Amino acid sequence: MPILDPRQLIPFLEDLEDDLKRPQFALQEAAEESRRSQDALAEESGRILALIHGAIGDARHALQEAAGATGDAESAFAEAGSALQEGLRVVNDARSALALAQQAEHRWTHHLAEARQWLARAQGELRDAQAWLGRAQSAAAAAQNQVSHASAQLSQCQSNVTYDQQGRAQYPNCGWAQSALANAQSALAQAQQEVASARNAVQRAEAECDQAEARVHLCLGRVAQAQQAVNDAHAAIQTGERAVNAARRAESAARTAVADANEARTAAERALATADGGMAAAQDGVRLAEEAAMQVAIGERAFEEVTELVRGARNAIGDRVDALRDFDRQGERL
Repeated sequence: MPILDPRQLIPFLEDLEDDLKRPQFALQEAAEESRRSQDALAEESGRILALIHGAIGDARHALQEAAGATGDAESAFAEAGSALQEGLRVVNDARSALALAQQAEHRWTHHLAEARQWLARAQGELRDAQAWLGRAQSAAAAAQNQVSHASAQLSQCQSNVTYDQQGRAQYPNCGWAQSALANAQSALAQAQQEVASARNAVQRAEAECDQAEARVHLCLGRVAQAQQAVNDAHAAIQTGERAVNAARRAESAARTAVADANEARTAAERALATADGGMAAAQDGVRLAEEAAMQVAIGERAFEEVTELVRGARNAIGDRVDALRDFDRQGERL
């Protein structure tokens, strides 16, 4: 059996040392790559976690705003409903006022027609009384002339005194003149009574005309007031109807706003739930990153142990190689 030359082991040991270096370098590179991956995972998990924190804050803020908008929209809807009811009440009241005003206008128009008829009658009676007074005054004037004429005739008759041969006064018979005067005075008294009656009739007719005119003026004023009330009621109805239409539009807009606000709140709630789910997933990612970091730490410790073993093996092989080379150099000197 041939004896193996120890110098033949030097290349073998050098190759073995190189083989030991390669897994050490591979383990070192794997450890560094694992560390980089863990750092990247931790950084990405932190970034995602920060983003989700921001998303949760935004979602909660949006939810608060949506809830506030819902409350505002519901308040606006309630106010629009109240305004609508108030507008309908105003319209109903205005229509009731219009009916009353139209009734008053009709009633006072009828009273005005009656007052005008009364005034026309009173004016006719006044004209008749004035004509009667004129006739009575003319008759009284004529009767006064008759009294004056009869009185003059009586005076003339009484002045015709004659004397007889004895110088005795002979007075005329003036009975006819006295009768004429008495008749004329009686006619004058009747004419004066007629004048007084006609004057009273004129006064009564004038008073009735005044009353009829006052009634006409009163009715005219009441008719004008009723017409103004009718116009005001029409205007109030138009205003109330515009208010009702505006309130209905506001109510419709508020209803839409409530629906939109509820939809926004639902979307915000979904966003918040999604963000909460993302937070849970991110926290799981952080947990996995922490577990990976633990595994990397374990791997690093294993790498350090393997490196130490490889280093020891390499040192031992190096020592063997150095010993063989010394042996080789000693053999050459021999």
